[in-house]
Amino acid sequence: MTRAKRWSLLVMSKSPKDINFITPIKERWWLVEMLSLMKRRKDIKIINNLLLHIRKHQWAQLLLLLYYHLATCDSIVFEEAMKDEKWRIAMDEEITSIEKNDTWKLVRWLRGKKSIGVKWIYKEKKNVKGEVERYKGRLVAKGYSQKHKINYDEVFAPDAKLKTIRLIIVIVAQHRWRIYQMNVKLTFLKGFLEEEVYIEQPMRYKVKGHEDKVLKLNKALYRLKQAQMAWYSRTDGYFLKNGFVKCPYEHVIYVKIKENGDTLIVCLYMDDLIFIGTNPKMFRDFKQTMIKEFDMTDIGISYYLGIEIKKGDDEIFVNQEKFAMEVVTLSNYNVMKSPNISLQMSSIG
Repeated sequence: MTRAKRWSLLVMSKSPKDINFITPIKERWWLVEMLSLMKRRKDIKIINNLLLHIRKHQWAQLLLLLYYHLATCDSIVFEEAMKDEKWRIAMDEEITSIEKNDTWKLVRWLRGKKSIGVKWIYKEKKNVKGEVERYKGRLVAKGYSQKHKINYDEVFAPDAKLKTIRLIIVIVAQHRWRIYQMNVKLTFLKGFLEEEVYIEQPMRYKVKGHEDKVLKLNKALYRLKQAQMAWYSRTDGYFLKNGFVKCPYEHVIYVKIKENGDTLIVCLYMDDLIFIGTNPKMFRDFKQTMIKEFDMTDIGISYYLGIEIKKGDDEIFVNQEKFAMEVVTLSNYNVMKSPNISLQMSSIG
């Protein structure tokens, strides 16, 4: 039994009020492990009591870490997913997409070459109303085991700031332009690797008769340290090669202005991009190019980075209702209701 497991079992045998028997600052690693275990067991009440206990001691940095882990830790593990047909189908679809993309090739393991482990993560893709639209199984690399200068080098890649997205929406409202959104299928798998990276064969999909071999990556895989950088390098090179000018202050904004004044502005964020401009023909040409080059999908514009966008002919509405509700749910607060306020009325007479 691991040290984290022993600590977790010890704490979970006690009342949440007695959790102060441990020194969290010293055993910070343990708290993350414990939350992961409790999340899988769906012990949300204990988690909330623990967070309340930490909040009282004002461990702000630790509190943020715990909230982040609570929001991102896996609620389903591989063994559980294998028992459910919908997750098995999701995994099959993921492997099919990866192989179609020519992401890797099976090679013999070479002595002295370290292979990186992989794992499955599972997510329910929801719409604006919070309804499950589809189930997604994603194969990711255990990037934490990578070694600098061995199987990765540069890792930084810029992302659009939320205030930049809001500024673009303001421009759309002021000039009554159109706004569109496109999504990239298998985003990080589109980025080419400069380093030599090997991964283990994924569980359930090991090639029979070649279980001792490894997979050499031709393209990036999710959660590789350099995955986002590889994707950004490819898109950045493409835009600059095709007549776009990169904003010097926000490196994910690209602008193309034709001689007649027609303008196209593109904002890239991870696996999504939004674009605005003046000429519908430029929109159509740009969409067709993105679909052909990056296998993108035109999804209109409705929900982007937690912002729900509704565009009319002469107006645009934005709200963050879904995001606010997620924060409320995560914080274990009830939806706010109108408070009962009794006022003593003075008599007039």
